[in-house]
Amino acid sequence: MKAFDMVNWGLLLDTLAAFQFPFKVINWIRICLTTLKFSISINGELAGFFSGKRGLRQGDPISPFLFVMAMKVLSKLLANHIAYSPNFKYHRKCDKIKLSHICFANDLNMLCHGSYHSAVVLKSALDEFSLLSGLGANHAKSNTFMSGVPNAISQ
Repeated sequence: MKAFDMVNWGLLLDTLAAFQFPFKVINWIRICLTTLKFSISINGELAGFFSGKRGLRQGDPISPFLFVMAMKVLSKLLANHIAYSPNFKYHRKCDKIKLSHICFANDLNMLCHGSYHSAVVLKSALDEFSLLSGLGANHAKSNTFMSGVPNAISQ
């Protein structure tokens, strides 16, 4: 299943409203999300319609934009968790510009000091985002890289 198939539609629509998109645009997107219908062609004849389960069609030009909007929610959650966590420390090379994460397409890199407290802050924001959005990390495709951190902490 693709990442966008899992995104909570309510979160997306609420995010668009929070960014003050016109109601008409939000409603068009809601209709696209909720009234997905398909038909199968058998020997050149359409064999009825059936409803899709989730998401927009793969290749739909609006899908990447909506996924980026979901990532804006994650960015805001990370910023809030960091702002309200006095024990959070940025990675030493990211402190000056307060860089905690980088999103590209459906990849996410989170950066912090190698302390337990900093990792917990990022993990709690990620867990909250997962509950809100329906998206979660694919642990089979996820890696943690730690430099100069004792094994006891990295485990």
